[in-house]
Amino acid sequence: MDINELINKMYGTLPSSLQEPVQALVEIGGGATPVIGSVLNYLKFGKINKELSKLKGKVGNITEKVDASENELFLKQEVFPIVLNRILSDEQEEKIKIILNGFEYIIDNDILNLDKIFNYYDVLAEMRLTEIVHLTEKYVVPMEMIKNPELMKLNIQLKMEYTDEDREQEDLERYMNNKLFRLGILEYVKERAFPIEDYFQSSMPYSRQSRAPEKYEPNIDKYELSNFGKRFINFFYDEDTEE
Repeated sequence: MDINELINKMYGTLPSSLQEPVQALVEIGGGATPVIGSVLNYLKFGKINKELSKLKGKVGNITEKVDASENELFLKQEVFPIVLNRILSDEQEEKIKIILNGFEYIIDNDILNLDKIFNYYDVLAEMRLTEIVHLTEKYVVPMEMIKNPELMKLNIQLKMEYTDEDREQEDLERYMNNKLFRLGILEYVKERAFPIEDYFQSSMPYSRQSRAPEKYEPNIDKYELSNFGKRFINFFYDEDTEE
């Protein structure tokens, strides 16, 4: 499958009056205009087509859902151009599956609010693949484990030396957290550590409770998923891991 086939699949059943501008878009996608017909864009379309070839099943499911939807014209005329623009303009072709996940979510949930759709895709456009992986591993997976304790596995790693590579990775994660916070996906919370006196009172005999220190551990700064972040994850999440 290539970008032309994707467009033809989506618009093959449209009236001829609506197909002309689409065909122009197909020509642009094929590199027929000076704007797109550079070597760099030729290579880009090769990468896009390679990713789409892995997603034939997903594209087929989406087009079937669109054709069966009561909102077919809205999806084809209003939503798909947004999706197509993101596919064509994103610098990382590996995000195409995520972009299509969002399109499928829109179809399945009968979302008709274009502002909402634009907002989610605008945020996705701001994110690099490494930041999506960071979001998933550091925030989504722990959240899923809390909801499903049976998925939790003991994972203890002891590291005796703190290296320059560790510092660099820590700085990178701090940058990604700050960016996700700026995008509204994370929110900043201040959490008070477990009170020491509570520990003594819950674990020591009554005679020793009076010896518990009357203070807390220092405050801990951290990020967690915001409500928008949780909705963002749902918007682009794909439960089916098969290509």
